[in-house]
Amino acid sequence: MPLLISTLKYRLLLLGAGAVVSLLAATGGHGQRPGETGTLTISSEIKGGPPITLEFRGTFADGAGRLDVVGGSDAAKFPPGAYILVSDTSGAAQIVMPGEKLYGAMGAGARLGGIVEMYTPAGTITDLSVKIDSLGPGEAIDGRPTGRYRITSQFNLTISNNGVVQGVGVSKGVTDLWQADIHSKIPNPFLGLGGDPAPSDPLKELNAALSSVQKRLPGVTVKSETTATLSARGVAFTNQRVTTSLSNIRDTTVDLAKLAIPAGYSRKGQ
Repeated sequence: MPLLISTLKYRLLLLGAGAVVSLLAATGGHGQRPGETGTLTISSEIKGGPPITLEFRGTFADGAGRLDVVGGSDAAKFPPGAYILVSDTSGAAQIVMPGEKLYGAMGAGARLGGIVEMYTPAGTITDLSVKIDSLGPGEAIDGRPTGRYRITSQFNLTISNNGVVQGVGVSKGVTDLWQADIHSKIPNPFLGLGGDPAPSDPLKELNAALSSVQKRLPGVTVKSETTATLSARGVAFTNQRVTTSLSNIRDTTVDLAKLAIPAGYSRKGQ
């Protein structure tokens, strides 16, 4: 479902060969381009637990972005100086670690996380349904008019161990999105929409469905709110709420070199 990033403990999945998509092509080479800066804030809360937050300073141009951690309860989970590069065109997200001169892919599991991540090695998604509805005009955000949309998703998650079915859960999610007209396409990897999952990733079907829905939305997501529930035998055992917000958006000129993996860096695991 959208936005199952819930715990945000940042169990980054640094995938192997074939999962990394270079952002050099997405930026179209180096140079100066019109773009935007802004603040991206993520908050996640599982019922009964404390909220987990992350705050990023974002720089965006030509459908690509860079997110530098500036605060939040989980900021210390990132290596010193690490930042995220993300492409709107491919949905790929990568974490860059300057201290080690390494980079690695943020897989769908790292971004969707939570209960689904815990079970994906032996989980199978079936009976997936995703729909989108327009809710009309939304409130102005950061001085910009918005349109409001709702994505509703549901699927069954079958958990197996050595080929033996251990149980079947039902996952339901409702995500409200506020879309605004902004010059640049500003990608948000924490929406869990789009990406580059490994071929064996059980989330690949879900990810593809959400990516298809996202492409039908106009403008840029400046706010999102998701309520997600995973239940088994009619009893909900996980209830989570995730919000993202994009604020302080300002026009600027962006050096595209900052949106690409620096020369001389190696892929994690090689």
